This record gives sequence, C-alpha cells and structure tokens, in this order.
Amino acid sequence: MADSARVTELIKTIASDGSLRDRLAAADDAGRAEILDSLGFADVTPADVAANASNFLPEVVEEVDDAELETVAGGGDTITTTTTTTTVTASASAAVAT
Repeated sequence: MADSARVTELIKTIASDGSLRDRLAAADDAGRAEILDSLGFADVTPADVAANASNFLPEVVEEVDDAELETVAGGGDTITTTTTTTTVTASASAAVAT
C-alpha cells in the first residue's frame, strides 16, 4: 500500500501534465500500468487513490457574505453561482485501475 505522499505525488504529476493525462486516457489497463511503472508509480493502487481522495476535494465554505445574503434575500439584482469540479482524482483512479 502506497502512503499519502506517494498518492499526492502521483496526483500532482498527472495534474501538471496534459500529455500524460491524454496517454493514460488512451491506454488500456496494461498500457496504463506500463506508463505508471515507467514513472515510478507501480506501487500506487486504485485502493490507495480512493483512500486518499478526500485529500483532494475542495473545502466547503458555509459562510455567506453580506452581498450574497442580500442577493438571496431578494435585495440584489444579480445571482452568483459557483461550481467546483474535481477531475484529477478521478483521472488518477482511472490511471491506476489495472
């Protein structure tokens, strides 16, 4: 089992290299295993990534500032929507799935 530091290193490597993400996405299971092995991540398993996935999720902030509160209460003219998407962890999970 790989420790959190190894999983974090893998996630950062995949996140910072679009070409690597493309190669991993295009490869079959054996190809992904070969790519990860060549990068030194053969020890990282899907279970390791899943166990550490919460480390890569954005923190939820429940606090609303005065401007947002005014908008929600009907006092503002605009509506603000914030959406956060986490894809790197999913990419890493798919990459190590062999």
